Amino acid sequence: MPAAPVWISRKDSAASQVLLRPLLRVVNWLRIALCVHALLVNALRWHEAAHRGLLVAALIWMVTWTALAAIAYARPASRRRTFIVADLIVSLALMGLSGPILGTSVFASDYLALPAYWAICAPLVVAMAYGVIPGAIAGGVVGGILVVVTPSWEPALWSWVVVFALLGAGIGVLVDLLLASVGERDRAFAETASLAERERLNRIVHDGVLQVLALVEREGPGLGPRGIRLASLAREQESRLRVLLLDRNPLEAPASDQVDITSVLDRHESSTVTVSAMAERVMVSSREALEIDAVVTEILANVAKHAGPAARAWVLLEHEGRELIISLRDNGVGAKAEDITKAGDRGHIGVRDSVLGRIRDLGGQAVVRAAPGRGVDWELRIPVQ
Repeated sequence: MPAAPVWISRKDSAASQVLLRPLLRVVNWLRIALCVHALLVNALRWHEAAHRGLLVAALIWMVTWTALAAIAYARPASRRRTFIVADLIVSLALMGLSGPILGTSVFASDYLALPAYWAICAPLVVAMAYGVIPGAIAGGVVGGILVVVTPSWEPALWSWVVVFALLGAGIGVLVDLLLASVGERDRAFAETASLAERERLNRIVHDGVLQVLALVEREGPGLGPRGIRLASLAREQESRLRVLLLDRNPLEAPASDQVDITSVLDRHESSTVTVSAMAERVMVSSREALEIDAVVTEILANVAKHAGPAARAWVLLEHEGRELIISLRDNGVGAKAEDITKAGDRGHIGVRDSVLGRIRDLGGQAVVRAAPGRGVDWELRIPVQ
């Protein structure tokens, strides 16, 4: 079975292939331009070359390889590791033969290699295929072959090593940044498509299932005890379906210590509790999420115990600047606000410790408004980063 193209081994997303295709096209055009440059340079020093026949053969091979590389890198099936290695070998050979073919006097005058800057194209391809470090090493080796075959401390000679290595590393960094940008773009597109599909499903469900459930909930009580039971079940299933359509998952948080507080509050949705929150995520630490969840649980438990059998509760989450505002209200029998806040003095520590104490530990504040026959209204303000 033939090996996969080398690009797949480095970046396996389809987007990377889309990005690398135009970059390879640029390298191919660069190779052609540098090949023409090398031909002109060697034409100007033709009469000074030590071995003109070998010079012609080397230039013909450089032109031929330029054409082969342009064809190979333009076709995904031929972009393989073996061809990249062969590309490096050809560049090394032409660089290494510069001194013997041109002659010591010609080559040592400016240390301009036989293929001139054409040889940098192979390290650029390595950088695109494998990354920063392999690209820098390939560039350093191709440029360093001149120092190996013609040892000297001449700065012009050593500059080949430095420039080729830096170019290889630079292209590797550039490609990595571009691939990261493409990945971010693809994730944004996927999220947008997911939201659009969710909205489409919401419309379909709202126009069908939710309307039927709402009709059963509204008309059921008029059908007697069984109708009341059906209305209760319809209300419960409607709440569950709405939570499912919101599709908030706290496990998708970008960091292990971060939790989406909207997903935490959504779990309190039921036939008697309505939760309203923003569409976007609101990330808090896991400790803060646990404390907030405990506060909301305690308040809703008090509604279930003291507000009356027909009471309903509403939870509203708002995010203003660096502050979370959670409002909880019910339509129960109500009470006096001072009776609620001073319940701890009478031995009922739920409000004092589970609500007021937790909110105080979070650096926030809790305000309760209540009146007999008008339910209870809590407003929780919690600072967040």
